[in-house]
Amino acid sequence: QLVERHRMLEKIATLNELQPRMPAPQFQLMFNRWDNELREYMLAAEKRCRKFRMNHLPWSPVIGMWMRRLKLYKWLEAYCRGKVPDWRNLKRSCARQGLRCPSSYTLDEVLLKIHSCMLNLERERENAPKMRREHLQDRLDIARLRGDVVSEQEIIRIIKREAEKAEYTRLRIFTGKPRSSPPVSVTITNSDGAQSTLRT
Repeated sequence: QLVERHRMLEKIATLNELQPRMPAPQFQLMFNRWDNELREYMLAAEKRCRKFRMNHLPWSPVIGMWMRRLKLYKWLEAYCRGKVPDWRNLKRSCARQGLRCPSSYTLDEVLLKIHSCMLNLERERENAPKMRREHLQDRLDIARLRGDVVSEQEIIRIIKREAEKAEYTRLRIFTGKPRSSPPVSVTITNSDGAQSTLRT
């Protein structure tokens, strides 16, 4: 949130656009300022949260692409921190994803890429269920065109199961046990055995 709030992505994009029109020393100075600012935000974020958890998102080709890219950048982060002794598999994975050689990345650059992937996944959260339904419908249409009855029945089963699960979740939200209001008073027993009431 700090990176997004302070528009760090927009700042580096603007800086890259200005690079051809400014002297190299000036660009390096501005880039160092941006890099130091980013490092401060990253350190602040690490103090607040040590582990990133991505809530479940319905799978679709778009969500899958961002999740694979996020996983690869997490692998690159481990490499930049010296935790990947044999990086040949990482190099091949980067080549398949159209990324540069792992040795050309800095830790700050990788952390920025990770944050960008997380932002893109969060932006797709609202559309994820719709993209999931469209993906399943596309696969169903393809199976029918091929005359693949087995795949058609399996996809129909998945569609029905996910629709029932979504309906059950909505019903549980509306018919579940209501959450109680916070307490307005608490009775405690003092050391002498007397009771007193504290009101909030």
